Amino acid sequence: MGESCCRDILRKLVYKFFDLFVILFIITPACVFTWRGTWILMDSYLLSSTPKYSYWISYTAGISYCICCHFFQDVLNRIRIKLRKYQIVNVFLTRLYYYAAAIFGINVWRGAWGLLDIYLGKGIEKAVISSLVGFAVLIPLRGINNLSFPPSFLSFDWQDNQFDLFHTRFERKEGDASFVDDLKHIGDVLFSYLLLILADITIWRSLWECIDALLDPNDPVMTGIVSASYGYLMFLFLFVLNPFVQRAAVKLSRFWLLRLLFLQFYAFIKFTAINSMWRGVWYILDTHVFPHNEHYRGIVAHVVGVSVLIIMGTMRSVGEVVFSIDGVDEFEPVSYLSHLRKICSNGQYSLVSTKDRHEQEACQIAAQDSEVDDNNAINNNGVNA
Repeated sequence: MGESCCRDILRKLVYKFFDLFVILFIITPACVFTWRGTWILMDSYLLSSTPKYSYWISYTAGISYCICCHFFQDVLNRIRIKLRKYQIVNVFLTRLYYYAAAIFGINVWRGAWGLLDIYLGKGIEKAVISSLVGFAVLIPLRGINNLSFPPSFLSFDWQDNQFDLFHTRFERKEGDASFVDDLKHIGDVLFSYLLLILADITIWRSLWECIDALLDPNDPVMTGIVSASYGYLMFLFLFVLNPFVQRAAVKLSRFWLLRLLFLQFYAFIKFTAINSMWRGVWYILDTHVFPHNEHYRGIVAHVVGVSVLIIMGTMRSVGEVVFSIDGVDEFEPVSYLSHLRKICSNGQYSLVSTKDRHEQEACQIAAQDSEVDDNNAINNNGVNA
């Protein structure tokens, strides 16, 4: 009995070790490679002679794409359900959609980041002031967790509603019979994409600028290694600390404001680790992959990053827009292998339950068509009345 228990504990530890290894050293660097490669290619090909206009085009095109996809993603999900029996077509279209979402999402950040550089300027004082403005937006709205990127946040390509990438802070939906509901939905979208995302970018840029100022900017090799080391070590420390944080949050449940501030502080520390990790990998990439040829570096980083993410089934982690709520949406440590095992054994791509899944999807289509007919009937009755 004792030996069996020890074996189970050892197996879980080994499993968790490989899970962390895959997330930290394969998926997360692939995300950074995708971001950096796309960023370099945009700098090279999108009006490189006039950076200000290039940044404005990146930002407006990226925001417009995200908002348009948000309004059409329900329609895309209905089309996907009808085409689900064509597995190859379904996989190709969803991965192409994730790739486009990643490109336009990165362009939002590139455009806003560059415009902040132009209009605010660089320097630790300006970075601190702009970060305070960003926190003044996120803290009351309980959005500190929105600063998390991989490895703290992962989204898997095999999720059910595969075209649900662009969410909003209040998750309002289009009303079928109320003009007021439609206005609230539009306001939620504009508020989320024009204010909250900009606050996230401002805080990320501010911390990045502060680290640039504190570490030696003339030695990119050393600053990249130090930044990555701190980020990885701090994230591992927070990973070990997470169960104790969750227990403390439960004990503070009667004091909601104190609990909220405690969880927001924990989310902020986690954000500093992720920011430092990304910055370190970013600089290491710049100094070790075609250091004297930025164009080749951009192509290699983009191709390698995208290829790894598609193979690992985490391409949507780069493009998905999620607005979590501090104190409500508290995530457990991200796990990759358990999701992979589930999808390989009895997940949605399992051949064992293909017939059952098609029957369920047919029922879903029929239910949605019936709901549309009912809404149309209600609207017609209202018009006739």
